[in-house]
Amino acid sequence: MQNRSLTVGRIALTLICLFQLSFTFKGTPTKFVDGIVKSIDKRTMSSVDGNVYYLVFVSKPTVLQGGHNAGHAYVVWGVEDKSKKMSYGDAWGLYPLSSLKALTLSTVPGELRNDGVASNNYNRLIVSVDKKVYDAARTKMKEWASKGTYQLLERDCLSFTIEMAGIAALKTPPRTGYENVPWNYLIALIKGN
Repeated sequence: MQNRSLTVGRIALTLICLFQLSFTFKGTPTKFVDGIVKSIDKRTMSSVDGNVYYLVFVSKPTVLQGGHNAGHAYVVWGVEDKSKKMSYGDAWGLYPLSSLKALTLSTVPGELRNDGVASNNYNRLIVSVDKKVYDAARTKMKEWASKGTYQLLERDCLSFTIEMAGIAALKTPPRTGYENVPWNYLIALIKGN
């Protein structure tokens, strides 16, 4: 029965993604509201170099037909550099090289892409972390990049984000039902931490 539920869930998510790929806005575009933003401090010590290190978990909106929001999730690595007196960072999310092939739920070529800067209408969980956590997440990100594959529900943008959240010792909600799309999952992650 569990395999049947998993198959039904995959079919439902595939249909959602098909709507996402095929829907074009007609008439007045949807106006996004500001996303949820929360900051937490998971540091256990001050860094030797005096810098503050962040992992920021982000979901950006993608409105589907009927107003449903699937979204895309990614992670930002950020540093407040004390000696340079500046902040810098980079953002990475997992994408399939072909969106249509990704809908087959099989493993397809994929890549990590630089996702740029978050907007006000994005959900963000800003987490201050120890340098060792920051470095561990960066090492794991490079492992994901080296594999070069994507599989919807197994190795996708949300799977990547969840793994990085685990490295940051966040409470990660189960990826089921309503929380099985990036926008909703990030809201649950923010509320749970």
